[in-house]
Amino acid sequence: MQKLLLLGGSVFVGRALRQRLVAQGFDVTAVTRGLVPTEWGAAHHIACDRRDVQQLASRLRGHTFDAVVDASCYGPEDCRALLAALPALPTTYVLLSSAAVYQRSTAPLPFAEASPAHGDEIWGPYGRDKAAAEAVLLSASAVPRPFVLRPPYIYGPGNNLDRERFVWARQLANEPIFVPGDGETLIQFVGIDDVARVIAGLLDPQCTVAPGIYNLASETYVSFNQYIALLGQITGRQSHVVHVADPTIPAREYFPFRKAHLVLSTQKLAAWSERPQTPLRQGLQATFDGIAASSDFTVEPSPREVELRRLAAGR
Repeated sequence: MQKLLLLGGSVFVGRALRQRLVAQGFDVTAVTRGLVPTEWGAAHHIACDRRDVQQLASRLRGHTFDAVVDASCYGPEDCRALLAALPALPTTYVLLSSAAVYQRSTAPLPFAEASPAHGDEIWGPYGRDKAAAEAVLLSASAVPRPFVLRPPYIYGPGNNLDRERFVWARQLANEPIFVPGDGETLIQFVGIDDVARVIAGLLDPQCTVAPGIYNLASETYVSFNQYIALLGQITGRQSHVVHVADPTIPAREYFPFRKAHLVLSTQKLAAWSERPQTPLRQGLQATFDGIAASSDFTVEPSPREVELRRLAAGR
């Protein structure tokens, strides 16, 4: 049984990874800050601040791991601290990075793994810090099999970021959905089940995928307008879409995505049987069913939405 260290494990991506890896027979030890009440089941849990090198080293003392899956690395210091704290470096290290590393101004769509990737101003420090973390891992020559995965928007049951639920809630309540510009901004997704399956596949001793950087995305991409229409097919409701022409109003103040194209090339993993394959419509249906089971479709408009509603009503 492979011994695996998982950074994260209590919320959305980390939780899905923990559940998948335990189910596939890995001996999983998860490191989180311990702030979210969690039923750990067959996984071991270490409550620790990963950025505290001394504390982390103390908690990991006496443990060795065949592989690391890092789902909570947000900057270079996170990666350095872990590499310094591990009693022995693992054979495989999978770092969940982000497509926010790509520089939109210098890289044409779709973004390929070789495109300039030092972060982009629209993502703020997030993209730059993710890119710097990648560099730390890839320069750690003592890790034989480093993998960097760059997903676009991750969706699925348990999503802690209010994206698909945001739109569904407004459709079901017949509330307006304010959309940046003409709604033709292109975005791409990957389902959480695909993320977990790909990572489990990379950890398989028989895996033939070479170490390196990989975009982790479904082949399909959609515009904002198409995305909202697709979500409407699932609810069976018409959407009251209002396009916001004013570019000075930040899109994230009233919509769950920034007004920035995010489309990735999926060619590098195209021949691998474990590549993301879940159709977007199918994955979103499963997500909706999960939310519907908890009846959580309340609408809590942001202050900017309240203002836009007032303006749209002519008041």
